[in-house]
Amino acid sequence: MMKFRPVILISIFSAITFLSVSFWVPATDWTFLPFLLLAGFFMALVQKETVAYDFMDKLLAGSLLFGFLLMALIFLRMYAMSHLVYNSALPFSFLWSRDTLAIAAVFSFVSFLGGLAGVVLKGFYALYGDRIGKIIIFFKRFF
Repeated sequence: MMKFRPVILISIFSAITFLSVSFWVPATDWTFLPFLLLAGFFMALVQKETVAYDFMDKLLAGSLLFGFLLMALIFLRMYAMSHLVYNSALPFSFLWSRDTLAIAAVFSFVSFLGGLAGVVLKGFYALYGDRIGKIIIFFKRFF
């Protein structure tokens, strides 16, 4: 359980952050996808693993937690707004409908893809980190 702790904390933090940012993100044209990809990317970055197959169990658990927690938090925000502001009832059965669960699965899948991209970039940096560092130092002189 201790090896899952950083991924779980990043998942919870990312879900809460995305929920607070989603007020400003327009709901058209899938503009919220970079936030989901970043959540998965950060899940890959906090891991101390060096082999790709060690990432997968933690990344899968973190992505599933992130996707379903985010959907539950979005539903709770909708419930609070409908109850407090509009004084109308919103049934809790909406949380278990197929559409809501499909959206949570899409959130999980996209964050998992972001985590896979993070694993690839982390592996690329592990292979070529010294060369990238030398290139950065070389171009640093010009700026």
